[in-house]
Amino acid sequence: MRAIQWWFIAGLAVTAACTDQRDPSSLADESQVQPVPRDEHGDRRSAQERLARRVAKAMRSPEFRAWVRSSLDGSQFREHKLPFARTLGQKGGRGVRALAEADSSDEGTVQRDLEAADGLEFYFPVPAHRAAWTGGEDILVATEVNDHETPVAFDTRGRRMVLDATTPPSTPVLAVVPQETDFDAPPGPQSATSGGICLDPVSCDSNPPPPTYFPTAPPPGLYMTYFNAVDDFEGWLKGSPELEVHILAPKLPGDTVTYKTIWCIGEKSTAKVYWDSDNLTWRGNLLIYPQAQLSAFHTQFPGQDFSVLVLEDDDEACTIRVDRDLISNFLSAVSRFSRDYKATKDTSSGAVKYVKAARSGYDLWTATADFFQTNDDIIGAAIANTVTGLVNSEAGWGLFGENANRNGWLGLKMQ
Repeated sequence: MRAIQWWFIAGLAVTAACTDQRDPSSLADESQVQPVPRDEHGDRRSAQERLARRVAKAMRSPEFRAWVRSSLDGSQFREHKLPFARTLGQKGGRGVRALAEADSSDEGTVQRDLEAADGLEFYFPVPAHRAAWTGGEDILVATEVNDHETPVAFDTRGRRMVLDATTPPSTPVLAVVPQETDFDAPPGPQSATSGGICLDPVSCDSNPPPPTYFPTAPPPGLYMTYFNAVDDFEGWLKGSPELEVHILAPKLPGDTVTYKTIWCIGEKSTAKVYWDSDNLTWRGNLLIYPQAQLSAFHTQFPGQDFSVLVLEDDDEACTIRVDRDLISNFLSAVSRFSRDYKATKDTSSGAVKYVKAARSGYDLWTATADFFQTNDDIIGAAIANTVTGLVNSEAGWGLFGENANRNGWLGLKMQ
């Protein structure tokens, strides 16, 4: 994914018979690769591998390659992603037919694997790969179930190989991975790197706002001015990170144990304000919690304070999905480290408004799912420098994650 609390939280081994030729610099040393355990995702993992292998073998056809290229080039979604099953089903299911023919199977078998895979998307996760691929057979098709796994890939002859989990190969890789994108929502900009607020409800509902700010005076509220992270917390096969800022509040008035998300900003947030950054460092002046919502919070929760969570989203937008044991260990470590200063208080001194650290004893998030397909990555809880003693000229808070390790910085201000 304590002091002023803002939590930033912006998918095996090679078979013995495989005799493929590989570029040693692009593949992991298989003697060092730990096979991914067959967990509750075993059926899905097997289905994904079969589908990826079929796509790779279908890529031997120039017509199929041309169709894949033109389809991805025509995508208006971020990173030129496309829904896998839906795209295969277009034009009378020509894609499904091509996969069945490539594997000498039937369309029903392909459909059953699509159902078992439970929602996939495909695209080039490495921009340089997309730019370099000219439509030839120099391509691999890779898949994984959970982020940061060791990817499994296939070449156009269907030969299976293990890729490095941290560094992409030189050969272009087409990813077939669990869906992160809401393909029913209006497409967003291909390369947004900032944030903004939508002041026109009509344009806001039809398209994400441009990465510009306010034509008049900025609306009052809590603003983010700086963000930095030591890592993007996203495996290379999953493409660019999807960062989110969660505002957490008590589940009910007077509850000091259980908090929930009451406001969320990110590239896929439904709020009129969005934030999208693919860089480890961001500077700007982004409204992340409007004054109207702040006032409503104080009315509903008198005498209580809110918190902010920052994470990298791997599943459903603005819904926290992290293993409960991981959350429990994380909160315990950060609570001890910050002496329970895990909340944020907005206040004022005369005409000057500011935010400061506040105590909070909560230790549970109701937004956490019991069952999940992928884990969101906790970037960190923002603990005020006044608590930690750390200094940063652009950020008054450090972002602290698992084991209370500092994962970055955050700048906040009231305006």
